[in-house]
Amino acid sequence: MCGVNYGLYDPHRILKSMCAYGRTDTGSLRVGVRHSGLGALEDLLLSRYQMHSHIYGHKTNRACSAMLEAIRKRLQDSNWKWYGNCRSLSDLLEKFLGLNDHAFISELRQREVDNGKGKVKEISEKLFIERKLFKRVWEQRFWMSDHDKDSDNVVKRQWEEIQELLKRNDIRFTKDSFDNEGPKFNMDKDPAIKVLKKDSNKRFYMVHEIRDLSSVAKVLPRIESTYRIYCKESYLQKARNILAG
Repeated sequence: MCGVNYGLYDPHRILKSMCAYGRTDTGSLRVGVRHSGLGALEDLLLSRYQMHSHIYGHKTNRACSAMLEAIRKRLQDSNWKWYGNCRSLSDLLEKFLGLNDHAFISELRQREVDNGKGKVKEISEKLFIERKLFKRVWEQRFWMSDHDKDSDNVVKRQWEEIQELLKRNDIRFTKDSFDNEGPKFNMDKDPAIKVLKKDSNKRFYMVHEIRDLSSVAKVLPRIESTYRIYCKESYLQKARNILAG
């Protein structure tokens, strides 16, 4: 749907490879994937990572999300409600049935709400009509593994310091963070993906952790965090000069 080749995998091969197995210690039944379907499962894991990293967390997509969040917050601060003019159930039903994308955008473009941080009408027109999105002025990405749980503190502190610097220079900005969380492996409380592979004599299936058999699972980060700061175009050059200086 995005027009890119990310997110491609074979779900039928994965479903065909799934099977139930019983634990001898507890007698409970679990679902695993036979080793023959490991390649298709790796495609799914890699596709999921790529979709979050390159599509859902893309700077342009996140800029649109930041503008929508700015609109939402300003409407919330002004106590605006889309059903505010409804006086009866029939009014509410009529309003709801007519609330498509076009009607909602038109409604936002009529809002003159201003709480000292920008107008809803102005942001809406820049987002939906002019396509003048917030511009990225700073970005830092951090990858965290299972053995590196606290190292992103440096990146977060830098992110916060940049915000303070922009505030001191009277530059309006929008902060954004996006976490691309990987699949949970080797978790005791939340059972991870198990792969069933026959023993050397081809008689019994043995249960393995996916990371013991998959090189893809080994290299996927536990979490990939992206920290960004956006500005309106009118503040862009000034912000870049300050951050460069």
